[in-house]
Amino acid sequence: MEQIWKRTYEDRRAQWKLKASEKPEPSPSPGNSKKSNYRSGIREGINQNSQARLHWEAGIRSDVSGSDQTLDVNIDAFISCYEPALNIEQERAFRIAAGHSLTPNGLPLRMYLGGPGGTGKSHVINALKSFFEARKQARRFCMCSYTGIASRNITGMTLHSALCLGQ
Repeated sequence: MEQIWKRTYEDRRAQWKLKASEKPEPSPSPGNSKKSNYRSGIREGINQNSQARLHWEAGIRSDVSGSDQTLDVNIDAFISCYEPALNIEQERAFRIAAGHSLTPNGLPLRMYLGGPGGTGKSHVINALKSFFEARKQARRFCMCSYTGIASRNITGMTLHSALCLGQ
């Protein structure tokens, strides 16, 4: 049962990634057509072939072509110039994520950034967003949060929206 769930999840995820990498097509009519197109996309995603998945994964690889040049940004220089300044704990979290992004062909970083309200979680995320934008690598940084308010604070999306859950 778990294997079936995992395969279905991976197929839906790959289909969503494929659609996210393509240019959106104009809908033929306003109204509920967008909802029906989305649901039919999920059905198609269940039977998706592996070539589409490979096409999307090639689009997000960290080794980019010469026309899409990555800029070298020094982490220390970036931290010293970033305003408002990061405190010690925020800087530590920033250095972990930023340093990991500089490793070529590394595994994705899965990092939990938590704490009570007002501790600067959104500040660290916004600093990382600026770091990736300065390197012209914003496409490699997905910003998600559990709640709508937190996702709005970081100009991201909720996890449910990002993973197409509950639809």
